Amino acid sequence: MENEQNVLVIKNEIQAGKIVHNYVELKGKVALMVAPFKGIFITADTQKEASKTLANLRKLEKGLNSERINLKKQWMDPYLKAEALMKDVIAVVTAPIVEISSQLKVFEEAEKQAKKELVDELKAKLLADSPLVEYIHDLKWFDDERWMNKSYVPSKITREIVKKRIDVENAIDLLRENGGEFANQMIAEFAKTGNVVDALNSGKQLKAEKETAEKAAEAMREKELEKLAEIPVKKAPGPVVFEAYTEPSSAVQKTEPIIKLEPELSEPEKDLTAAEELRTIRIDVEVTKSQWSNLLAYCRDNRIKITPVKDEK
Repeated sequence: MENEQNVLVIKNEIQAGKIVHNYVELKGKVALMVAPFKGIFITADTQKEASKTLANLRKLEKGLNSERINLKKQWMDPYLKAEALMKDVIAVVTAPIVEISSQLKVFEEAEKQAKKELVDELKAKLLADSPLVEYIHDLKWFDDERWMNKSYVPSKITREIVKKRIDVENAIDLLRENGGEFANQMIAEFAKTGNVVDALNSGKQLKAEKETAEKAAEAMREKELEKLAEIPVKKAPGPVVFEAYTEPSSAVQKTEPIIKLEPELSEPEKDLTAAEELRTIRIDVEVTKSQWSNLLAYCRDNRIKITPVKDEK
């Protein structure tokens, strides 16, 4: 790559707004120089030669890139000098701009403060008789930023405050009517964004979560009752209170065993009156398996203590 054919001549001459170059010719010549190395396959025997080729190609790339940087520097040098002079001229105008704008900003801030006080006075007056006055004052999204603009006159702000008040009151009524036990949570959700649809959906979600929890609890309760009904009966001393049995039937080949129940004996509670003292009674009850489970649940809910015992025959 060191013969005359591979020597590159780069011409860069900066004229008024124009760069004279030979890049089209240069590109064609570079393409011919690197063509032999496209799609090259390197083996163990050609590895050393390929390393030299790579070094030469990198040297060529570096030389071309260096010339590009040099060209940019030559082209930008007069511009940068002119730019620096122009900035000095602009600075002469900037000085009074800063001085005037800083003073005007004081007046603008005073006008904004006065407008804010006006809005606060209008809200206090227009919301005073609302049952939701404190709730509305706490809503961060209630005030409209446009109210601070000069184009928003007091009459226009008044109309919008009244409309927003009515919208909020209607939304709260809707949430209370549809929220049930979750109305307060839904109203709190509405306070975040003012979106009544999102608030209603939050209530639906809470209801769904409660129903799911209740179903799970009921399923667990039924499972516990089924387990209790299947507990083997044991004999215990004391008077018999219940006797549950099933009569043999021609339609049913398998009959359930007779089950006797007996309450745990305990002293009457001290706070019971004479009429409320514990009594023992014996009855025969004919029940199905599901009825048996319900009977156990009733006894438990009403604090009737029972103990399963085996039938004595």
